[in-house]
Amino acid sequence: MIEWLQTRVRGFVYVTVVMGFFLFQVLWMGFSYFSYAALGKPITTDGFTLAVATSPRALVLLLIGATIEETLFRFPITFTRVIKAPVWASFLLAILSSVVYGGLHPGAINNLIQGVSGMILCIQFMKCGGFQGNYWRALASCMFTNMVLKAIKAAVLLYMLSL
Repeated sequence: MIEWLQTRVRGFVYVTVVMGFFLFQVLWMGFSYFSYAALGKPITTDGFTLAVATSPRALVLLLIGATIEETLFRFPITFTRVIKAPVWASFLLAILSSVVYGGLHPGAINNLIQGVSGMILCIQFMKCGGFQGNYWRALASCMFTNMVLKAIKAAVLLYMLSL
């Protein structure tokens, strides 16, 4: 696993890896919404997603939200690489970051869903350049994934609000 994360991806393989993580996130989000429906619970969402769903400036809000989230929760992993800390320190920081990321979302089930989602984004960050020192590329790939996922969630929420 560690060797796989440390291998740099380029070109088509890079796009495939990013899209693979993105697809997994979409499937995870679909599973989470299905779980809410199966449990008979309303889908909980944060105020940001609601703001995006109802705002004419949705694209700007998505870009700002994704930038802030990824900078706060993924970018600190770079510090373990810069100071040449052991690889396990990067994983420990990724797990800690994911737990905090999940904990900041409303609802117990949503905490778990977003925590796993955060860990997937951490792995994407490390695979797409975070371990190889290409931090801006890694951050951009996570921001893209985060922004598109927020757009999908906002569209689903807007549709549900219109029912």
